[in-house]
Amino acid sequence: MIDETIIKRLRAWSSIIGSGISIGFFIGMFFLLSADIEHAKTYFWISFIGGFIVGLLIAVVLNKKGSIKDGFEPLNRSQDLDNYQDRFKDLHQDDKVLELVPKLNNKEFISLICFRYPQMLIETKNKFKQELLKRDIDKRSFYNHFSSLETFRTRNENHCPKCGYHDYKPLTKQGELNCELCGYYEKLENPDKFINRIKKTMGYYYDIGINKEIIELELYAEKTTE
Repeated sequence: MIDETIIKRLRAWSSIIGSGISIGFFIGMFFLLSADIEHAKTYFWISFIGGFIVGLLIAVVLNKKGSIKDGFEPLNRSQDLDNYQDRFKDLHQDDKVLELVPKLNNKEFISLICFRYPQMLIETKNKFKQELLKRDIDKRSFYNHFSSLETFRTRNENHCPKCGYHDYKPLTKQGELNCELCGYYEKLENPDKFINRIKKTMGYYYDIGINKEIIELELYAEKTTE
């Protein structure tokens, strides 16, 4: 059996080098999408390999300082990374979403499900399904609104730029969503951010959240005749 310290050390090295590769990959993708077509591929591989070298150098420096040798967790994952991610999480999001439901009309409620359903706890998902029954929202009505949803089309400063909901908070505390209906968080989803521009170019930026498979197999699994 491999010693646990060795495993931690390997995880640390791979995490740091992997971070360097990831940075190199995204820089490479930028060149690939924006540079002259004759040189784009060269720039991409230079950036990718450069990221690997940078990650390796960082790992070597940390190792010399003794961080990795002493059972260093990958970037102190359980402390640093998880804590960092928690700064961008609203631990009470389900409660806030459920408080919002009675204030919504049917179309807004469908929008809420379309945007937020995949993120919710099982208990909250079940309450969504119960509310659909209570409001008598059939599959056809759901699909009609679902197919009409578009993200980042609103230009009114008093409405959410992602979904257009009127109860939008332009200024929030760290970790607090700007829009409870669609889950928009300005600090991460701002369309002007560099990474979001890349995601938009690659076709990943306009994702609604829910998809037809979830609608069929979860929301209306027992309503096949509708």
